[in-house]
Amino acid sequence: MKHVPLSSGPFRKWLFFQQDEIEKIATDDLRAHGLLPERPAPVNIDRLVAKLFGLDPVYEDAGEGVLGFIRFGATKPEKIILQAALGEIADATREHRRRSTLAHECGHGRLHVVPFTELVQAKRAGRGSEWVRDSRHHANFLCRGGDVRETEGARPPPLSGLAAWERMAEWQANRYMAAVLAPARLVRLAVDELLNVREAHVELRLEADRRERLAPEIARRFDVSRQLAACRLSELFPAPDAQGLLFAA
Repeated sequence: MKHVPLSSGPFRKWLFFQQDEIEKIATDDLRAHGLLPERPAPVNIDRLVAKLFGLDPVYEDAGEGVLGFIRFGATKPEKIILQAALGEIADATREHRRRSTLAHECGHGRLHVVPFTELVQAKRAGRGSEWVRDSRHHANFLCRGGDVRETEGARPPPLSGLAAWERMAEWQANRYMAAVLAPARLVRLAVDELLNVREAHVELRLEADRRERLAPEIARRFDVSRQLAACRLSELFPAPDAQGLLFAA
């Protein structure tokens, strides 16, 4: 992790995490609280949020187009709010969206606590930019439908231009979401089991249509959407080239 200077916005610098750093943070969080399954299985994301922050999500009207948000206090996250409709478990699709949104907000809480708590402290001390002093919701990080992306790619957005920190923060939270709901080691283990792979020392690569056929079963095992499962498979089992063990369709 490193700090990158910013030229505009409420923060003078932002945190830059490599993808493997976010993967490690998510896995370490699960392991530290005894929530990392030994075999491919759904992660108890509600329990993880309770363990990390001492919070249960609150379901209420979060505003039009908002899926949820996290409220930071002076030292830690104080509240996680999810859109009221996500608390009404009508079907698997809505439950997957609820779990993804909660994991996304958990990512903000784990990765962005320092800049946001410093923002709150500056406001309470009467310091900071006009944006800090005038913003009534300075401690709330709102996430809309387009922010919580289950198909977020592994390549980070550029940390430049207007709202650069927001784009980076959402990418980081999405990467944490994927890593915590479908831990890399367990996804690889699930694919090995499904394909009966025994050559553990060989890098496995999959054709796109084979990944597509595996996605529903991966989604079922981890209780995530098919889109998230497909994205995870694409990252962990890239298209074949001259190297690795290829399982063609």
